[in-house]
Amino acid sequence: MNARSAGLFMGIVGFILGTVSTPFVHGQGGKLNGTVTHFGFAVRDIDKSAKAFGELFGVTVPGPQTLRDVKLGPSYGGKKMNVKYAQFTAGGVRFELLQNFDGDGLYSEHIAKHGEGFHH
Repeated sequence: MNARSAGLFMGIVGFILGTVSTPFVHGQGGKLNGTVTHFGFAVRDIDKSAKAFGELFGVTVPGPQTLRDVKLGPSYGGKKMNVKYAQFTAGGVRFELLQNFDGDGLYSEHIAKHGEGFHH
């Protein structure tokens, strides 16, 4: 496992452990409020990221799908974005890789502010 993959793996493990342990720390009796359905990652290059995630988890990540003209929420003034995405399951957890193309979008904005990585 290379350094980037190891860092990514540790980030995912840390996030999952934090999510699971937070209710105990805050006295909620071990109950999560809501359900985790997947983890979404904003990426610059979906093909490279798919390869890295596939190698990290030992799975085949399907080729990306394309969505065009996805409407953003009201706070974005009717803007639209184009997204490439890939979904895969590893260890019973669903992951999404998300990349904007042909203009700005939620994921490219996230990357500009925070870098590649966990989005939702």
